[in-house]
Amino acid sequence: MENNVFVKEKNVQVILDEVEKRLKEFPDLKFIRLTGDDFARDAVKASQISRGMADLKNTRDFVWGCRCKPFVLADIPELAEELADCGLVRIELEINTQSDNNDFTYASVLCSKGVIPQVVGHMVLDWLPQSIENIESVLERVRGLITASPGSFEPGPSPLLRIYSASDLPFSTEDNLSSDSVILLENYESTPWKLKDIRKDWPIIVQQKYYSQIISCMCSLEAKRKIPHKKILSHFTLYENYGIDSLWHSTIFKKYKVLFNYFNLLSRGAARRSIDIAPDELETWRPQRTIDMWASVDYEKGYPRIGSQVLSPLEYELFLHSTGKLTLQQVLDVIFSRFGSRFEGYGEFYTTAMSILRSFEDRYWLAYTAI
Repeated sequence: MENNVFVKEKNVQVILDEVEKRLKEFPDLKFIRLTGDDFARDAVKASQISRGMADLKNTRDFVWGCRCKPFVLADIPELAEELADCGLVRIELEINTQSDNNDFTYASVLCSKGVIPQVVGHMVLDWLPQSIENIESVLERVRGLITASPGSFEPGPSPLLRIYSASDLPFSTEDNLSSDSVILLENYESTPWKLKDIRKDWPIIVQQKYYSQIISCMCSLEAKRKIPHKKILSHFTLYENYGIDSLWHSTIFKKYKVLFNYFNLLSRGAARRSIDIAPDELETWRPQRTIDMWASVDYEKGYPRIGSQVLSPLEYELFLHSTGKLTLQQVLDVIFSRFGSRFEGYGEFYTTAMSILRSFEDRYWLAYTAI
Protein backbone atom coordinates (compact mmCIF):
# COMPACT_ATOMS: atom_id res chain seq x y z
CA MET A 1 0.00 0.00 0.00
CA GLU A 2 1.27 3.46 -0.98
CA ASN A 3 0.25 6.91 0.25
CA ASN A 4 1.27 10.38 -0.94
CA VAL A 5 1.98 13.22 1.48
CA PHE A 6 2.16 16.69 -0.08
CA VAL A 7 4.87 18.76 1.60
CA LYS A 8 4.70 22.12 -0.21
CA GLU A 9 4.66 25.20 2.05
CA LYS A 10 4.46 23.10 5.21
CA ASN A 11 6.93 23.20 8.04
CA VAL A 12 8.81 20.07 9.03
CA GLN A 13 6.73 19.21 12.09
CA VAL A 14 3.45 19.56 10.19
CA ILE A 15 4.75 17.16 7.55
CA LEU A 16 5.91 14.61 10.11
CA ASP A 17 2.60 14.88 11.97
CA GLU A 18 0.79 14.19 8.68
CA VAL A 19 2.95 11.12 8.04
CA GLU A 20 2.34 9.84 11.57
CA LYS A 21 -1.40 10.40 11.11
CA ARG A 22 -1.39 8.39 7.88
CA LEU A 23 0.49 5.56 9.55
CA LYS A 24 -2.12 5.39 12.31
CA GLU A 25 -5.03 5.56 9.87
CA PHE A 26 -3.70 2.83 7.60
CA PRO A 27 -2.21 -0.13 9.51
CA ASP A 28 -1.15 -1.79 6.24
CA LEU A 29 0.67 1.29 4.94
CA LYS A 30 4.24 0.34 4.00
CA PHE A 31 5.39 3.07 1.62
CA ILE A 32 4.97 6.84 1.83
CA ARG A 33 5.86 9.14 -1.05
CA LEU A 34 6.62 12.77 -0.25
CA THR A 35 5.67 15.19 -3.01
CA GLY A 36 6.02 18.94 -3.44
CA ASP A 37 8.65 21.47 -4.48
CA ASP A 38 9.72 22.39 -0.94
CA PHE A 39 11.37 19.03 -0.35
CA ALA A 40 12.72 18.96 -3.89
CA ARG A 41 14.52 22.29 -3.64
CA ASP A 42 15.52 22.66 0.03
CA ALA A 43 18.35 20.40 1.19
CA VAL A 44 18.14 21.60 4.82
CA LYS A 45 14.44 20.83 4.99
CA ALA A 46 15.02 17.46 3.32
CA SER A 47 17.60 16.58 5.98
CA GLN A 48 15.28 17.57 8.81
CA ILE A 49 12.39 15.58 7.38
CA SER A 50 14.55 12.51 6.86
CA ARG A 51 15.66 12.51 10.51
CA GLY A 52 12.03 12.76 11.57
CA MET A 53 11.12 9.85 9.29
CA ALA A 54 13.89 7.81 10.91
CA ASP A 55 12.31 8.43 14.33
CA LEU A 56 8.92 7.26 13.05
CA LYS A 57 10.54 4.10 11.67
CA ASN A 58 11.57 3.15 15.20
CA THR A 59 7.94 2.30 15.96
CA ARG A 60 6.69 1.19 12.54
CA ASP A 61 8.14 -0.78 9.64
CA PHE A 62 7.77 1.39 6.55
CA VAL A 63 9.94 3.00 3.89
CA TRP A 64 9.52 6.17 1.89
CA GLY A 65 10.31 7.93 -1.35
CA CYS A 66 10.45 11.50 -2.58
CA ARG A 67 10.80 13.69 -5.62
CA CYS A 68 13.94 15.80 -5.75
CA LYS A 69 15.91 18.19 -7.93
CA PRO A 70 19.33 16.73 -8.85
CA PHE A 71 21.19 19.89 -7.83
CA VAL A 72 19.96 19.53 -4.23
CA LEU A 73 21.88 16.28 -3.86
CA ALA A 74 24.89 17.82 -5.58
CA ASP A 75 24.98 20.76 -3.16
CA ILE A 76 25.19 18.45 -0.14
CA PRO A 77 27.02 15.24 -1.21
CA GLU A 78 26.34 13.47 2.08
CA LEU A 79 22.56 14.06 1.83
CA ALA A 80 21.97 10.91 -0.25
CA GLU A 81 23.59 8.73 2.42
CA GLU A 82 21.56 10.44 5.14
CA LEU A 83 18.30 9.94 3.26
CA ALA A 84 19.08 6.25 2.67
CA ASP A 85 20.02 5.71 6.32
CA CYS A 86 16.65 7.20 7.29
CA GLY A 87 14.67 4.73 5.19
CA LEU A 88 14.43 6.39 1.77
CA VAL A 89 14.44 3.68 -0.92
CA ARG A 90 13.10 5.44 -4.02
CA ILE A 91 13.97 8.91 -5.29
CA GLU A 92 12.49 10.56 -8.37
CA LEU A 93 14.62 13.14 -10.15
CA GLU A 94 13.33 15.73 -12.57
CA ILE A 95 16.13 15.81 -15.16
CA ASN A 96 16.44 18.76 -17.51
CA THR A 97 17.62 17.40 -20.85
CA GLN A 98 19.22 20.59 -22.18
CA SER A 99 22.75 19.86 -23.36
CA ASP A 100 24.31 22.48 -21.09
CA ASN A 101 22.54 21.19 -17.99
CA ASN A 102 24.37 19.15 -15.31
CA ASP A 103 21.37 17.09 -14.20
CA PHE A 104 22.61 13.96 -16.01
CA THR A 105 25.97 14.28 -14.24
CA TYR A 106 24.30 14.69 -10.84
CA ALA A 107 22.07 11.65 -11.50
CA SER A 108 25.06 9.58 -12.60
CA VAL A 109 26.97 10.40 -9.41
CA LEU A 110 23.93 9.47 -7.29
CA CYS A 111 23.52 6.12 -9.05
CA SER A 112 27.23 5.32 -8.79
CA LYS A 113 27.07 5.70 -5.01
CA GLY A 114 24.47 2.95 -4.91
CA VAL A 115 23.08 4.01 -1.53
CA ILE A 116 19.49 4.58 -2.73
CA PRO A 117 18.05 1.36 -4.23
CA GLN A 118 15.79 2.96 -6.85
CA VAL A 119 16.57 6.16 -8.77
CA VAL A 120 13.91 7.28 -11.23
CA GLY A 121 14.65 9.98 -13.81
CA HIS A 122 11.76 11.95 -15.28
CA MET A 123 13.14 13.47 -18.48
CA VAL A 124 12.01 17.04 -19.12
CA LEU A 125 11.93 17.97 -22.81
CA ASP A 126 11.89 21.72 -23.44
CA TRP A 127 9.50 22.79 -26.15
CA LEU A 128 11.50 23.38 -29.32
CA PRO A 129 10.57 23.02 -33.00
CA GLN A 130 13.38 20.49 -33.40
CA SER A 131 12.31 18.40 -30.38
CA ILE A 132 11.74 15.30 -32.48
CA GLU A 133 15.33 15.45 -33.75
CA ASN A 134 16.66 16.16 -30.24
CA ILE A 135 15.06 13.05 -28.75
CA GLU A 136 17.90 10.88 -30.10
CA SER A 137 20.55 12.83 -28.18
CA VAL A 138 18.38 12.61 -25.06
CA LEU A 139 18.01 8.86 -25.52
CA GLU A 140 21.77 8.47 -25.85
CA ARG A 141 22.29 10.17 -22.48
CA VAL A 142 19.50 8.15 -20.87
CA ARG A 143 21.02 4.91 -22.16
CA GLY A 144 24.33 6.05 -20.72
CA LEU A 145 22.75 6.38 -17.26
CA ILE A 146 21.08 2.98 -17.52
CA THR A 147 24.23 1.15 -18.60
CA ALA A 148 26.54 2.97 -16.16
CA SER A 149 24.53 1.72 -13.16
CA PRO A 150 22.67 -1.44 -14.25
CA GLY A 151 19.56 -2.01 -12.15
CA SER A 152 19.89 1.30 -10.27
CA PHE A 153 18.52 3.89 -12.67
CA GLU A 154 15.23 3.73 -14.49
CA PRO A 155 13.66 6.44 -16.66
CA GLY A 156 10.14 7.57 -15.97
CA PRO A 157 7.78 5.81 -18.40
CA SER A 158 6.77 9.04 -20.14
CA PRO A 159 8.86 12.16 -20.79
CA LEU A 160 7.70 15.51 -19.45
CA LEU A 161 7.18 18.50 -21.70
CA ARG A 162 8.21 21.82 -20.18
CA ILE A 163 6.38 24.92 -21.37
CA TYR A 164 8.10 28.22 -20.62
CA SER A 165 5.78 30.68 -22.33
CA ALA A 166 2.44 29.91 -23.90
CA SER A 167 2.78 32.86 -26.28
CA ASP A 168 5.89 31.33 -27.87
CA LEU A 169 4.17 28.07 -28.79
CA PRO A 170 3.01 27.17 -32.32
CA PHE A 171 -0.51 26.58 -31.03
CA SER A 172 -3.12 28.37 -28.94
CA THR A 173 -4.65 27.33 -25.65
CA GLU A 174 -8.00 28.10 -24.08
CA ASP A 175 -6.47 28.27 -20.60
CA ASN A 176 -3.56 30.35 -19.42
CA LEU A 177 -0.37 28.39 -18.81
CA SER A 178 1.88 29.48 -16.00
CA SER A 179 5.54 29.92 -16.91
CA ASP A 180 7.78 26.93 -16.34
CA SER A 181 4.80 24.58 -16.33
CA VAL A 182 5.23 20.86 -16.91
CA ILE A 183 2.81 18.30 -18.33
CA LEU A 184 3.11 14.58 -18.95
CA LEU A 185 3.64 13.90 -22.62
CA GLU A 186 1.11 11.07 -22.42
CA ASN A 187 -1.55 13.63 -21.39
CA TYR A 188 -0.63 15.96 -24.22
CA GLU A 189 -3.72 15.41 -26.36
CA SER A 190 -6.10 15.81 -23.42
CA THR A 191 -5.02 19.42 -22.87
CA PRO A 192 -7.26 22.23 -24.19
CA TRP A 193 -4.83 23.24 -26.94
CA LYS A 194 -5.57 24.09 -30.55
CA LEU A 195 -2.72 22.94 -32.73
CA LYS A 196 -1.40 25.17 -35.50
CA ASP A 197 1.96 24.59 -37.17
CA ILE A 198 2.86 21.32 -35.47
CA ARG A 199 2.56 17.68 -36.41
CA LYS A 200 -0.33 16.24 -34.44
CA ASP A 201 1.46 12.93 -34.04
CA TRP A 202 4.54 14.53 -32.42
CA PRO A 203 3.74 13.31 -28.87
CA ILE A 204 3.09 9.75 -30.08
CA ILE A 205 6.31 9.64 -32.11
CA VAL A 206 8.44 10.89 -29.23
CA GLN A 207 6.84 8.69 -26.58
CA GLN A 208 6.95 5.50 -28.64
CA LYS A 209 10.57 6.03 -29.63
CA TYR A 210 11.56 6.95 -26.09
CA TYR A 211 9.81 4.03 -24.40
CA SER A 212 10.74 1.32 -26.88
CA GLN A 213 14.42 2.22 -26.89
CA ILE A 214 14.84 2.44 -23.12
CA ILE A 215 13.07 -0.91 -22.67
CA SER A 216 15.38 -2.43 -25.29
CA CYS A 217 18.43 -1.03 -23.50
CA MET A 218 17.30 -2.35 -20.11
CA CYS A 219 16.49 -5.80 -21.50
CA SER A 220 19.88 -6.07 -23.18
CA LEU A 221 21.61 -5.53 -19.83
CA GLU A 222 19.77 -8.46 -18.28
CA ALA A 223 20.28 -10.63 -21.36
CA LYS A 224 24.03 -10.02 -21.00
CA ARG A 225 23.85 -10.66 -17.22
CA LYS A 226 25.18 -7.19 -16.44
CA ILE A 227 22.88 -6.51 -13.47
CA PRO A 228 24.38 -7.51 -10.09
CA HIS A 229 22.55 -10.16 -8.08
CA LYS A 230 22.20 -7.84 -5.09
CA LYS A 231 20.59 -5.14 -7.21
CA ILE A 232 18.05 -7.54 -8.77
CA LEU A 233 17.17 -8.93 -5.35
CA SER A 234 16.60 -5.43 -3.95
CA HIS A 235 13.83 -4.79 -6.50
CA PHE A 236 12.10 -8.05 -5.60
CA THR A 237 12.54 -7.51 -1.85
CA LEU A 238 11.09 -3.98 -1.96
CA TYR A 239 8.11 -5.32 -3.89
CA GLU A 240 7.62 -8.30 -1.59
CA ASN A 241 7.99 -6.41 1.70
CA TYR A 242 6.64 -2.95 0.84
CA GLY A 243 4.70 -3.25 -2.41
CA ILE A 244 7.07 -0.92 -4.29
CA ASP A 245 7.08 -1.78 -7.95
CA SER A 246 9.67 -0.58 -10.44
CA LEU A 247 10.10 -0.66 -14.19
CA TRP A 248 12.89 -3.19 -13.70
CA HIS A 249 10.67 -5.51 -11.66
CA SER A 250 7.33 -5.14 -13.45
CA THR A 251 8.56 -5.00 -17.04
CA ILE A 252 12.17 -6.11 -17.50
CA PHE A 253 12.66 -8.99 -15.05
CA LYS A 254 9.16 -10.32 -15.72
CA LYS A 255 10.25 -11.04 -19.31
CA TYR A 256 12.65 -13.67 -17.93
CA LYS A 257 10.44 -16.31 -16.30
CA VAL A 258 13.23 -18.40 -14.78
CA LEU A 259 14.89 -15.34 -13.25
CA PHE A 260 11.54 -14.01 -12.00
CA ASN A 261 10.62 -17.25 -10.22
CA TYR A 262 14.10 -17.60 -8.75
CA PHE A 263 14.21 -14.13 -7.22
CA ASN A 264 10.64 -14.43 -5.99
CA LEU A 265 11.79 -17.37 -3.88
CA LEU A 266 14.80 -15.51 -2.55
CA SER A 267 12.90 -12.30 -1.79
CA ARG A 268 10.33 -14.21 0.29
CA GLY A 269 13.10 -15.82 2.31
CA ALA A 270 12.00 -19.25 1.07
CA ALA A 271 15.47 -20.05 -0.32
CA ARG A 272 19.07 -18.86 -0.38
CA ARG A 273 22.14 -19.04 -2.57
CA SER A 274 24.89 -21.38 -1.41
CA ILE A 275 27.25 -18.40 -1.16
CA ASP A 276 24.93 -16.88 1.45
CA ILE A 277 25.02 -19.97 3.67
CA ALA A 278 27.80 -20.69 6.16
CA PRO A 279 30.11 -23.37 4.64
CA ASP A 280 29.84 -25.61 7.69
CA GLU A 281 26.02 -25.55 7.45
CA LEU A 282 25.57 -25.98 3.69
CA GLU A 283 25.43 -29.78 3.69
CA THR A 284 22.38 -29.67 5.99
CA TRP A 285 20.46 -27.44 3.56
CA ARG A 286 18.34 -28.91 0.79
CA PRO A 287 19.04 -28.20 -2.91
CA GLN A 288 15.77 -27.22 -4.60
CA ARG A 289 15.08 -26.90 -8.32
CA THR A 290 13.45 -23.58 -9.15
CA ILE A 291 12.14 -24.72 -12.53
CA ASP A 292 9.75 -27.56 -13.34
CA MET A 293 11.77 -30.67 -14.16
CA TRP A 294 9.27 -32.18 -16.57
CA ALA A 295 8.28 -28.95 -18.29
CA SER A 296 11.85 -27.71 -18.71
CA VAL A 297 13.86 -30.81 -19.64
CA ASP A 298 13.65 -31.81 -23.31
CA TYR A 299 14.25 -35.50 -24.14
CA GLU A 300 13.23 -35.33 -27.80
CA LYS A 301 16.74 -35.94 -29.21
CA GLY A 302 17.43 -38.89 -26.93
CA TYR A 303 19.31 -37.00 -24.22
CA PRO A 304 18.24 -34.48 -21.54
CA ARG A 305 18.51 -30.84 -22.50
CA ILE A 306 17.34 -27.57 -20.93
CA GLY A 307 17.17 -24.96 -23.63
CA SER A 308 20.50 -25.22 -25.44
CA GLN A 309 22.24 -26.78 -22.41
CA VAL A 310 22.81 -30.52 -22.79
CA LEU A 311 22.96 -32.33 -19.42
CA SER A 312 25.57 -35.00 -18.82
CA PRO A 313 24.48 -38.10 -16.87
CA LEU A 314 25.99 -36.65 -13.67
CA GLU A 315 24.37 -33.26 -14.23
CA TYR A 316 21.03 -34.89 -14.92
CA GLU A 317 21.11 -37.00 -11.74
CA LEU A 318 22.09 -34.01 -9.61
CA PHE A 319 19.28 -31.97 -11.12
CA LEU A 320 16.80 -34.85 -10.75
CA HIS A 321 17.55 -35.30 -7.04
CA SER A 322 17.44 -31.58 -6.20
CA THR A 323 13.83 -31.72 -5.07
CA GLY A 324 14.13 -29.96 -1.73
CA LYS A 325 13.38 -33.24 0.07
CA LEU A 326 16.97 -34.41 0.61
CA THR A 327 19.79 -32.50 2.25
CA LEU A 328 22.83 -31.70 0.15
CA GLN A 329 24.78 -34.40 1.95
CA GLN A 330 22.08 -36.98 1.23
CA VAL A 331 21.97 -36.00 -2.44
CA LEU A 332 25.77 -36.30 -2.73
CA ASP A 333 25.74 -39.69 -1.01
CA VAL A 334 23.10 -41.05 -3.41
CA ILE A 335 24.90 -39.74 -6.49
CA PHE A 336 28.33 -40.89 -5.29
CA SER A 337 26.98 -44.45 -4.86
CA ARG A 338 26.18 -44.42 -8.59
CA PHE A 339 29.07 -42.40 -10.04
CA GLY A 340 31.83 -42.88 -7.49
CA SER A 341 33.71 -45.40 -9.63
CA ARG A 342 34.35 -42.68 -12.22
CA PHE A 343 36.41 -40.64 -9.76
CA GLU A 344 39.62 -41.29 -7.87
CA GLY A 345 37.86 -40.62 -4.60
CA TYR A 346 35.10 -38.74 -2.83
CA GLY A 347 37.13 -35.53 -2.79
CA GLU A 348 37.33 -35.34 -6.58
CA PHE A 349 33.64 -36.24 -6.90
CA TYR A 350 32.64 -33.59 -4.34
CA THR A 351 34.57 -30.85 -6.17
CA THR A 352 32.95 -31.78 -9.51
CA ALA A 353 29.44 -32.13 -8.08
CA MET A 354 29.57 -28.79 -6.25
CA SER A 355 30.86 -27.08 -9.39
CA ILE A 356 27.86 -28.44 -11.29
CA LEU A 357 25.42 -27.32 -8.61
CA ARG A 358 26.93 -23.84 -8.63
CA SER A 359 26.50 -23.70 -12.42
CA PHE A 360 22.81 -24.49 -11.85
CA GLU A 361 22.63 -21.58 -9.43
CA ASP A 362 24.27 -19.28 -11.96
CA ARG A 363 21.48 -20.13 -14.40
CA TYR A 364 18.80 -19.53 -11.73
CA TRP A 365 17.85 -23.23 -11.81
CA LEU A 366 18.65 -24.04 -8.19
CA ALA A 367 18.55 -22.59 -4.69
CA TYR A 368 18.76 -24.01 -1.15
CA THR A 369 16.01 -24.35 1.43
CA ALA A 370 16.39 -24.96 5.16
CA ILE A 371 13.39 -27.28 5.49
